[in-house]
Amino acid sequence: MHRRCSEHHQGSSVSTGAGAMAALASVAIVAAFAAAALQLLIVGVTGAAGFMAATLGASTWAVVFGMVLVVGNAWTLQLLRAQTPYGLVTFVEQARCGFSHWQVKTGFCSALMGALNFGAGLGVGKEGPAIVLATTVSVWIRTRTPWLLDHRLATIAAVSAAVSAMFGMPFSAIVLALELLRAFPSRSSAVAALLGSAAGVLVHALLLDSTGPTGWGVAYSPVLPGQAFLTGVMLGVVSAGFTWMCTAITLVWNTTPRVRSPARAALAIGVNVAAWIAFWPLSAPIDTRLHHVLMGNAPSTAQGELLLLAAPLLIAAVCLRSSVAGGYFSPVMLGGAMAGAFFAVETGAPAESGALLGMGAAVAGVLRLPIYAVVFVVEMIGSLQPTVPMSIACLASWLSARCLHSAGVLGHRPKRSAITTAEKTT
Repeated sequence: MHRRCSEHHQGSSVSTGAGAMAALASVAIVAAFAAAALQLLIVGVTGAAGFMAATLGASTWAVVFGMVLVVGNAWTLQLLRAQTPYGLVTFVEQARCGFSHWQVKTGFCSALMGALNFGAGLGVGKEGPAIVLATTVSVWIRTRTPWLLDHRLATIAAVSAAVSAMFGMPFSAIVLALELLRAFPSRSSAVAALLGSAAGVLVHALLLDSTGPTGWGVAYSPVLPGQAFLTGVMLGVVSAGFTWMCTAITLVWNTTPRVRSPARAALAIGVNVAAWIAFWPLSAPIDTRLHHVLMGNAPSTAQGELLLLAAPLLIAAVCLRSSVAGGYFSPVMLGGAMAGAFFAVETGAPAESGALLGMGAAVAGVLRLPIYAVVFVVEMIGSLQPTVPMSIACLASWLSARCLHSAGVLGHRPKRSAITTAEKTT
């Protein structure tokens, strides 16, 4: 995949210099404003969902709004079915390589439904919609200025700008864009990511407040390297189990092609609603639940601790593998934080530190982004103190997950022939 991408870029004539930098900056600024608008929409939906849940009751609100989400997700699934047969990374990879023809309507509809799902309290993340929206913006601008913009650099700048604008974490945004797109060795890629992150920080300061992860005030207590290693190994096993679960759900849907989109969306959202009514307030978005866990306020339940620990990952697997719009990052972080806190309490360690280690290790094991996991936690804490134990936990999780399952939940990159075949069917 990467060799073919390089060949594609070498064969294309793209302008360099001040014009190219200006075009790249325009992509970053537009993507940053789009991500900020998406975040404002999420805030509005979250407030409306909380008000309606308090007014009508959680169960009634779940049924009413659940029906709306079923219709919206079923329609979005119909749009995405032919264009994204391999998932989120394929969307970004195809836009980067330049041999995909995305419809702007499809990308915007997917991002919009992801924001609605997240704001309504479904067990999906908002990072995925932000990345899809940024990629759509970069493709839209690139098709209008093909002589100025390189596909790979435009996508890197857009993803970095969107993540930085939404979360206000510039260093994490740079690392995520480079690691997700496998662009670390390139100096031009680093410049594009830096430019996008700078644009995102400016837009975040202009339009959004500082209530993101850096404003949570999460504390960290020192953890022994051995305990960090054991936490990483445990989360690596959990990550492999989650990946196998996602694979099994995908296999079920592939063997039942006659199940229509509304039925798939209804099943996924129904499982989500039933689980969160039983375990957690439905109207709370998933980052609020993550904040509670990181602050040492994990919920308790009479149904059993292990079932509660499995709930975030189970819901994410059912929803996302049933093509409900959303992202993997937040539910994976929540599941990892809960598992890490549980393991820390059982071994006599601080629950908050265990939750941080578990969160980072889950990202490294499930999404195969170990460098991003370390940088994200360090930037969120605002201190270099957890760098060594977090690196140990993430490396242990990444290695153990790779030993148990060769591909992460985002999967292997598809071959170009498979993508070309999928494009011809659209």
